[in-house]
Amino acid sequence: MKKWLATCVLTLLVAAKLLAVSYCPGCNFRLSEGAFQCPKCLRMVKWPYTPARSEKARVIVRTGKDAFIRHPRSQNRAWKSAANAGGDLSGQIGSWGFVTGLRYLICFDVPRAFAEAGLNLSEFRLRQAKLRLVIADRNINQQVPVRVYPLTRPFLEGNNRFHIRRRKADGCNWEFSAPLLSWHIPGGDYLESLSAPGILGLNSKHEVFIDVTEIFAMRFAELKTTGVWNDPGLIIMRDHQIPSSCTFLSIYSLETKPRGQQVISPQLFLY
Repeated sequence: MKKWLATCVLTLLVAAKLLAVSYCPGCNFRLSEGAFQCPKCLRMVKWPYTPARSEKARVIVRTGKDAFIRHPRSQNRAWKSAANAGGDLSGQIGSWGFVTGLRYLICFDVPRAFAEAGLNLSEFRLRQAKLRLVIADRNINQQVPVRVYPLTRPFLEGNNRFHIRRRKADGCNWEFSAPLLSWHIPGGDYLESLSAPGILGLNSKHEVFIDVTEIFAMRFAELKTTGVWNDPGLIIMRDHQIPSSCTFLSIYSLETKPRGQQVISPQLFLY
């Protein structure tokens, strides 16, 4: 009997150890227990502390994946349209060579945020959802009207960075959602009938809140119907329907570390 109990305890300990094994969401590198940053790609995988809330909400989502892509007319010598900027600390949204040529893709890890908050995702009743972006430009001398659309196809983040050229693409770009897997429509597959408007740089403010309630209400409705959380992410681009002589503004990405207690990376607030 004692031998059997010892075997059971050992099995449970081994199983617990296996469950504790985690991998980097960016490069799939095996992480040591309690790691805050991936030693291979230097991606932050866990918050070293709980940052102060910039706004009250039931759940705040701060993790996920993102990438900046650009139209062939928007490319330059330092950054080609065949590459992405999944590893950059900041990137541009707006117009350059093409009206909606500079786009931003982001997918928040909502299930992980609910698990960390100890809440049941399937039982959550959404009242409001807001997306917070922080502008990285020091001086804001223009306003960029933008639209947020729900993606209909997932994307691979990649870890390319501006000014660093790689012969082999490792993530999404204007033509491909992942290597060898093209978008149905170049620039990203998204639902045009559902969107959320916003203005970057309004009143020269460095942060902007965009109401994305309708988009996430659709995701939660799908969860209720199918029992599966299916969210390929969001795509943010210049709103071409609003006449403007603006070019672009830069925003911080999910790769950006907080400044002390101040979070400057994108956040999703769920109420």
